[in-house]
Amino acid sequence: MKKIFTICFSLILFSSLVNAQSIEEKLQKFGESYAKGYLGPMFDAFGASLNSGWYSSANLDDGLSLFVGAKLMYLPIPDEGKKFSIASLYDGVVQDVPTAFGEEVEIPIHGAPTGASPDKYPKGMNLGFVPMAMPHISIGNMYGTRVMILYFPKTNVGDFGDFEMLGLGAQHSVSRYLPSELPVDLAGMIAYQNLKLGTFFDATAFTFGAQASK
Repeated sequence: MKKIFTICFSLILFSSLVNAQSIEEKLQKFGESYAKGYLGPMFDAFGASLNSGWYSSANLDDGLSLFVGAKLMYLPIPDEGKKFSIASLYDGVVQDVPTAFGEEVEIPIHGAPTGASPDKYPKGMNLGFVPMAMPHISIGNMYGTRVMILYFPKTNVGDFGDFEMLGLGAQHSVSRYLPSELPVDLAGMIAYQNLKLGTFFDATAFTFGAQASK
């Protein structure tokens, strides 16, 4: 699973950037604002994919329930996640340029002198969706509660450095406190997750939610 995910992460999502020069070195030439604009939609999509993969049912009837496997997730990329605006390094003129998900076009940097480096903005990967496969463990159901773990150990993904992710969550049945004739199962959830990728990204988030299923 680790190998499959690494291939997906580095080839599908980042293939257009990989070369002899590290990604960090390449993006540093354009400044922090550019790096955030270029990579930001990618991390937003990644985080949304994780948030959508916590549970499959709100049924938490008492009894042993164990799941060990991978959660498969799919997230479409909106048009606004494919470009962003940035001021030229050389004359300050604002241009719309591709994000990591944007068009596979290298746009010349406005006002770049002849022979300047960089003189073009990196192209995107022209992706319309993000595929995800994340190792997942859930254990329940004791007193109407299920514990969930999303975990990916520290793994090198080439020029991007080390990737690692930890998520801990818990679901608790709301239906057990309500009349039994309800047509659906109801549950509440709280979750914590931390995602790191090299020096580009280190974020912690908490998720709260309610679920209903039949």
